Amino acid sequence: MAKVQDYRDIIGTSIKAFSPSELNKQDGLCNPRASIDSTVTGWGDHGITRLIGNVSLQYNEKGPFFEVLINSARDSQGTCFPFSGCVLANRESAEIRWKVLKLEDSGTASVANDVYYSSFLTSPSTFIQEYTCQLGKAPGSNSMRILKGLEHASNKRMKGQTIGNCWIKQTKRCVLLSFYLEILTQRPEFNNEQAWRLAKKLYAHWKGSTYEEIEKLMTAGISSQLRTLAEKKIADVRFA
Repeated sequence: MAKVQDYRDIIGTSIKAFSPSELNKQDGLCNPRASIDSTVTGWGDHGITRLIGNVSLQYNEKGPFFEVLINSARDSQGTCFPFSGCVLANRESAEIRWKVLKLEDSGTASVANDVYYSSFLTSPSTFIQEYTCQLGKAPGSNSMRILKGLEHASNKRMKGQTIGNCWIKQTKRCVLLSFYLEILTQRPEFNNEQAWRLAKKLYAHWKGSTYEEIEKLMTAGISSQLRTLAEKKIADVRFA
């Protein structure tokens, strides 16, 4: 049975995704497969979290890149499919996508939703098909694990958010997804569902972190959204 302590490297690397000051730090941990984009936070009064990363195992500034939007808005059943992934083929398309999303900072829900979830975006499965057709071969094994892993995560139905807690809910699930992506990257022995279950186990451990562990995260320069979450958890511990 998997023990949490056996995956402390996964947790450590994943948390770096929320801390620009920790990236490229010589601490024995590799950089995360994806990092939080703290400049894209949703529209109007609805918060969305965005992860952006390289499809290939080794970082390539020219791409291709993948994007995952985390949005826990409830459907009629009170649930949601919080993870939505797409592939941005090159640097130019990635920069255009970022600029388009930034224009919706103060947009209305009806317009912004269509922009964030545009039908013109390239899904991971479509990217695999186009790549194979153009080059006569499938993407490399590491790239395929991430692409198929993103498709797997996009099919996970979860409990929807309650009104007013979108900022916290999206950020927390961003941590869960970061664990999942790192397991896919660093542990090839796990298939998608095994990686997902392990990610949930690590996430449960992370949520149960002690006051000292959370305070340590807060001093590491993590993003404002994760800081908000950490401060809330510390307050809960102090005044429980």
